[in-house]
Amino acid sequence: MITSIKFNGKNYDLWEKAIRTALKAKNKLGFIDGSITKPTIDPEELSAWEIVNSMITSWILNIIDLKLHTSITYIDSA
Repeated sequence: MITSIKFNGKNYDLWEKAIRTALKAKNKLGFIDGSITKPTIDPEELSAWEIVNSMITSWILNIIDLKLHTSITYIDSA
């Protein structure tokens, strides 16, 4: 878990600040702000990107209230 603040549908500003700070500290913010894009040519870079993307996606899923999971469960990219 990257933050103890869970998004509950009403606390977006606080949750966003917490998640951005945590991802920046882990040098992963680029995955959600678009500055790190999915590689298209190098298979090794693509594999590494997919691993980190999956990790971040799971982190985000774990800090969202269970009743909101159905709206984001099938998103493939952080």
